[in-house]
Amino acid sequence: MKRMFKKALSVLLAVTMVLGMFAFAIVDVDWSEFMVIAEAEDAAETFSEGYYTYSVDEDGNATITNVDTLISGDIVVPSTLDNHIVTEIGSQSFMNCDKITSVIFPNGILKIGHSAFFRCDTLESVFIPESVEYIGSRAFQWCPNLIRITVDPKNLKYSSDEYDVFFNEEKTTLIQCPSNIPQIEYRIPNGVINIENEAFLNCKKITNIVVPNGVTKIGSYAFAHCDNLAKIILPNSLISIGIYAFYLSNSLSDVYFCGTEEEWNAIEIGSYNNDGLENAMIHYNYVYNENSSDHSIKKDFVILPSTKTVSYGDSIILHADVENLPEGAYIEWSANNSNFKIVSCSADGSSCTVTPEVSGDTTFTATIYDKDGNEIGSDTQTMTAKAGFFQKIIAFFKKIFGLTKVIPEMLK
Repeated sequence: MKRMFKKALSVLLAVTMVLGMFAFAIVDVDWSEFMVIAEAEDAAETFSEGYYTYSVDEDGNATITNVDTLISGDIVVPSTLDNHIVTEIGSQSFMNCDKITSVIFPNGILKIGHSAFFRCDTLESVFIPESVEYIGSRAFQWCPNLIRITVDPKNLKYSSDEYDVFFNEEKTTLIQCPSNIPQIEYRIPNGVINIENEAFLNCKKITNIVVPNGVTKIGSYAFAHCDNLAKIILPNSLISIGIYAFYLSNSLSDVYFCGTEEEWNAIEIGSYNNDGLENAMIHYNYVYNENSSDHSIKKDFVILPSTKTVSYGDSIILHADVENLPEGAYIEWSANNSNFKIVSCSADGSSCTVTPEVSGDTTFTATIYDKDGNEIGSDTQTMTAKAGFFQKIIAFFKKIFGLTKVIPEMLK
């Protein structure tokens, strides 16, 4: 039944390509991988041993073509089946084996086919040995509990970093970040040029991502379904962002772009369902501080205390809570009217003392500039001044008796 399902799926995918009905199925896929499946399964005689169905090539080597979905737990793929050396894991062979928790391949495996472990829901860990020379697309995709893809350091085609994120050997292409990676912030290593299709698909824990300078391409669906992704830093080396790259990543609020607005507009951005990117605030001319532990400027506008109403004669200190301000950057304050008077600001611009003049609302803006005068970010806060006749009478007597106050008297 499972083999019939896989054949039907392969034919359906091929028909989908012809009809062009579903964008998700046709984005940058090597269709030769899919089209040959049905023919290959019909042509090759198969044998069974335990959970495994396999075929034997003319050299006497075995390819695992199908696995019983009852298989469970930590799996060590057999190095031989009936004395035939296992050299290949066939396309979709472990698909929907939703009871396995880890997979170790024996040294001797040369190829892992596309979608080989697609939708293995409980799979947490994969170890790829030195011998593997080829891994097909989506081999470990839609595995929601996958924590690590570890590659033997001796492998000449693939590699992994200290977080067990999966790359090509040179680490110029990031192939896949495990969906259940525990880190909430991930910095893509320097040297990466290409972020592969679906690289961060379904990484639901990650909140911040740093894309380093040098990356030129972000593939389709690369950051799709990243439910908690809130901030991302993008370099001005970017040339293209694929369709659906940020599909349904609706928590994305801030994109910090290390370039000008003109450079951002020159990037080729896929027009289909990049809603997460389209709805985010783009901050241009961001200065990337590689030595910082937090690469996003926190631009929250905080008032200490939380009051937003100030009476005539009193003052309030506004404080811009900004972390990791780049060297040479500074903050300027402004108001949209004269209801409040800006009395003074601190040397670094982090705080500003204001006092009411006329009743009404005033919107204050704290704007952050880099050392070259380019705007990095800004935020606003609306305050209400009470400066009517009654408040001015009270202020007069408060001044006589020394009861005027600054809210707060000092920042803590």
